[in-house]
Amino acid sequence: MKRKIIWRKHLAKRVGFLLLGTAMFTGSYGLVMTGMTHLLLAVEAKRFGSALVNSVPTIHRAMCLRMPIDWAIYRPEFFVSRTFGNPLYALIFILIAISFFVGPLFCGWLCPAGLTEHLSRLMPSRLKFSLADKVDPAPLRYGFLIGYIFVAAPMFRRTPIRSICCSYCNWTWTEHVWEAVFGDFHGFIAWTSAGLITFLLWFLILGIFMKGGRGFCIFLCPAGALMNLAHFLGKHIPFTWRLKVEKEKCTLCGLCVRECPTLALNIASKSEKTLT
Repeated sequence: MKRKIIWRKHLAKRVGFLLLGTAMFTGSYGLVMTGMTHLLLAVEAKRFGSALVNSVPTIHRAMCLRMPIDWAIYRPEFFVSRTFGNPLYALIFILIAISFFVGPLFCGWLCPAGLTEHLSRLMPSRLKFSLADKVDPAPLRYGFLIGYIFVAAPMFRRTPIRSICCSYCNWTWTEHVWEAVFGDFHGFIAWTSAGLITFLLWFLILGIFMKGGRGFCIFLCPAGALMNLAHFLGKHIPFTWRLKVEKEKCTLCGLCVRECPTLALNIASKSEKTLT
């Protein structure tokens, strides 16, 4: 009887947070758009307000990473005007700022690509492989980010290579997949061979068949690389949040390092019982 009560509480908690996450994902989009519309109209910015009212892009386009990077680095004048037109274009920079102070919370709590971490737990251990202690994720992650920023450069604006960036957008995948689940297969027209390969890497090879299920997040996600870089810089500042070890309870067994799905932990000092 007690186990049933515990299970019901656990299930209710999971369903509650599932609904909360859904509401945050879709509701916050409408809330920001509506709020900014009224704010801009209130200060008589009728041109921008009208644009907001009449043009509401899809969620994955509003949360695009490539376009804000393109504008911020290569065309700053576009960044200002487009952000007024759709304030969610600035969301990626807000997430980077949050990562600087408290870590990549979005990656751990809200990103839809993290679904594979939970699906991976359902896969038998004998069918999964591990890259821990075999691959150093940092050079791959940041090298991939450099390539992503390079491809966003103006010289590639009207070339097919530009679409490579969109192939690594987890918002694109999830939106098109769920469109198909609910009967609208039109979104799959936008899927290129690179997009399909990336989907297979994310969902299967580096997802449910990899220990931890976060291979895409570790090696390929450009947004995750930016947030991780922000956290790396922020953790050297005294007032930012960082992971702490309860030294009196730590036995240096290394279990936390082995089980971390993002390969993010290392024992920095056994004598001082600190993690990096």
